[in-house]
Amino acid sequence: MSATKVFLNFQLTNYVDPDVISIALVAETGEEFYAENLEVDTSTASDFALTKVFPLLKSDVHGMLLGEMSAAIWNYFTELDTNNAIIVTEYNSDFETLVFLMGGIHPKLAAEYESNNAFMHSHGSIKALSTGKRIKDVVDECRFVFFSKAWSYFQLMQETPNHALHAAKAVATARLETENWLKTFNVKG
Repeated sequence: MSATKVFLNFQLTNYVDPDVISIALVAETGEEFYAENLEVDTSTASDFALTKVFPLLKSDVHGMLLGEMSAAIWNYFTELDTNNAIIVTEYNSDFETLVFLMGGIHPKLAAEYESNNAFMHSHGSIKALSTGKRIKDVVDECRFVFFSKAWSYFQLMQETPNHALHAAKAVATARLETENWLKTFNVKG
């Protein structure tokens, strides 16, 4: 069984001393998990979180205590049809936060994770070297494809990037479409 990418997104109270507001996991095979933290400390929330994130929550539907959230995340990976899940995230600290929430690394989780920024730089660099284009130009093209695909998702679905589940779905779509773009990358002339 091959590795399965699982796209992770958090909404946090702030970036200095963050508390998890919500978490989303979206596997490239379609399985989703979304939960909102009923124990979040709103006193540390930034103005952005208070005005752009909290109004989107439906805690009566998705709310969980941290212990419930931990068990539910663990169960998500247990039920995932893979023996090797690779977390794909925006920030290095997100993987550590996920492991903390679960109380350890699930046996199906690879001990490594992938950052979208590192992906674009490394794969864009390889394509540039193989085609003779400047690395910066190809990495910039790769970023443009990624972010335009993510934004297209939000527009098509009429969703906001300030919701963890919608952001995870947009990143999953953008990442997979960017990977496909890189596979067909051709330089003319």
